Amino acid sequence: SPIYEPGLSELMQEYMDNLTFTTDYTDAYKDAEVIFIGVGTPEKSDGSANLSFVYQVAKQIARTAERDCVVVPIGTNDKIEQYIHDKQIHDCRIYVASNPEFLAQGTAVRDTLYASRIVIGTDEKYPAEVLMHVYEKFDAPKINVGRRSAEMIKYASNDFLALKIS
Repeated sequence: SPIYEPGLSELMQEYMDNLTFTTDYTDAYKDAEVIFIGVGTPEKSDGSANLSFVYQVAKQIARTAERDCVVVPIGTNDKIEQYIHDKQIHDCRIYVASNPEFLAQGTAVRDTLYASRIVIGTDEKYPAEVLMHVYEKFDAPKINVGRRSAEMIKYASNDFLALKIS
């Protein structure tokens, strides 16, 4: 792996029969049931997040998804949902859900596999069921709330962490 994260290479080795890597987004998105958007959101000079990479992936999903799927972006769920629906060309339902992560650099694998909680934010039943299935083998409390509530949980958790550090 080009990413150094303790335990990541071992997990990739263990599950290599189930992993596929591609730079062809058309192939990756057209039949995907769940798509997690995990791209950089570097800080702009004014301190806000640069979401151009998120929108680039959202546009690719909108243009290539050919089946019903659940998309999990990084924040800004309402804007991403509207953007995808505006750009969508195939006749399928693309749901947008919130699934905040609570990861620390250097412990992301452990924080994922042994999460203290899993928050699923959806406004509809189908994407909630799909994401509950994704996490069914995880031994952590699973909290299903509305999309905006999930985003608020992430912000509150970040604020609490900053408070503890200070």
